Amino acid sequence: MNIKEQIADLVRDPKTQLPTLPVVLNNIMKITSSETASASVLADFIGRDQAMANKVLRLANSAYFRSSRQVDSIMRAIVVIGFNEIVSLTIGMGVFSSLSRSNLHGLLDMNGLWLHAIGCSFAARRLLRRLLARHAGTRRAFEKNAFREEQLFLSALLHDVGKVIFAVYFPEEYQKVLRETARAQVPLYQKERELLGLDHARLAGMIMDRWNFPESISLPCTYHHSPTACHEPHQTGAMVVQLASFICHIAQIGHSGNPKAAFSIAVRDGLALTTGDIKTEIESLKAQRTAIEEFLAAIR
Repeated sequence: MNIKEQIADLVRDPKTQLPTLPVVLNNIMKITSSETASASVLADFIGRDQAMANKVLRLANSAYFRSSRQVDSIMRAIVVIGFNEIVSLTIGMGVFSSLSRSNLHGLLDMNGLWLHAIGCSFAARRLLRRLLARHAGTRRAFEKNAFREEQLFLSALLHDVGKVIFAVYFPEEYQKVLRETARAQVPLYQKERELLGLDHARLAGMIMDRWNFPESISLPCTYHHSPTACHEPHQTGAMVVQLASFICHIAQIGHSGNPKAAFSIAVRDGLALTTGDIKTEIESLKAQRTAIEEFLAAIR
């Protein structure tokens, strides 16, 4: 059995000890998929997980949000941070907490990966807002009903979770991938495909399918290294995640284990952006470094 088949069996076999999402996260995804979801119901579910509740309160009271008064309840935190943002962050924090308990065999810097993930989500959110503003009033795929900001934020936050799965369950093989990538100075996903048969983006999508994530979150992750292969309405989301990751890499926010970042010219053109637009986004993200670091400190 080759390594690709071993990975597929690991993900698809329900008996394997892959990290599972806490019950509270599954419930949050269920209740927020309902049009009748309310802040009080969300607060109740978050409050049932003490660790998650503490992180939410720390974030709401952090310098990043600069609330005018102390936030001492989950309901107040939802007001300060925002309903949709709370949904994305609680799910993202839950995923990373589950993965952080695993042995990474010294292959990845989890703090650097976290920082990169948050930086990428910040960059993706700014890119989406730029696109929505530019295409306001049109019926293109950039419309808000096609790309909900919190879903794309979460896709960007979780786009590299496949790397963690590789490091935890296939440490020897992944060590070789990392070593060969560093030697050749090529994008990491290329060596993953060459030596493992699939890349971390595809593995992230497989894990998200197992966790029953909606396609609006999983597909931009799955295809962020091959966005033109993603079907609409999620192709644009995959393009945004790819470009956001590149922007984060050039801005040197965190470290994803990738020695060379790249983005496709087709992505730039597909998003109707210029090289100047991208340079502006890089400088903007650099200016947010302190805010991103404060954000990470609050949720760790």
